[in-house]
Amino acid sequence: MRRARPSPHPEDGHGLIAGVDGCRSGWVVALLDLVCHEVEWRVVPTLRTVLDVCPHGALVAVDIPIGLPDRPPRRCDVEARRLLGPRRSSVFPAPTRDLLRARSYDEANALSRRLYGSGVPRQAFNIYPRIAEADREMTPELQRRVFESHPELAFLSLAGAPLASSKREPGGLAERRKLLSSELDATGFPERIPGAAEHDLLDAAALALVALRASYGLASRLPSDPPLDRRGLRMEIVF
Repeated sequence: MRRARPSPHPEDGHGLIAGVDGCRSGWVVALLDLVCHEVEWRVVPTLRTVLDVCPHGALVAVDIPIGLPDRPPRRCDVEARRLLGPRRSSVFPAPTRDLLRARSYDEANALSRRLYGSGVPRQAFNIYPRIAEADREMTPELQRRVFESHPELAFLSLAGAPLASSKREPGGLAERRKLLSSELDATGFPERIPGAAEHDLLDAAALALVALRASYGLASRLPSDPPLDRRGLRMEIVF
């Protein structure tokens, strides 16, 4: 049985909210209806298009670093990795803006070692273009409603503990779908849609639930007193 909830705060009640995750074709958007809790899916090529398909003023939780450090690591990344335990490797270290300008993995890795004393995980480098895209779009004003989240922290909130299995494993997918079914009709979720795999859809849906909690004022954040980067963006993860 799904939990009964109070109505969202009127100032946040735009009809739809969204969870957004990166996918093979760009970004997968889970648009969640605040009244019936049904999900509509979109796959779009850019973060700007994400903002275009979401209603004006709607809350949007997105799995991408927002607010970049002058020197790594960010406190929110350290605290998230500590909280996630066996799923800690899913939190990639947010790069500095100097690293985002690197033209290749070797260049970024060498620059990071020279400036900060440690290299760059290749998986983290692979999402640098999306981080750069988000950094171009974000402003402190926009961050009032478009905020960084993380799927594994979203699932931790649903389960009460870090999940045991990876989302790349059949058991991990089943566990995530079951958790979402406590809040949404996840049994009707497609296994995939063009441009997005099943784990992308489940992650985006989990992030939509973070946006839902944020609309009630119930979301948590790491750290509790987030610092600002040099552009005035909060370096935090909301879940």
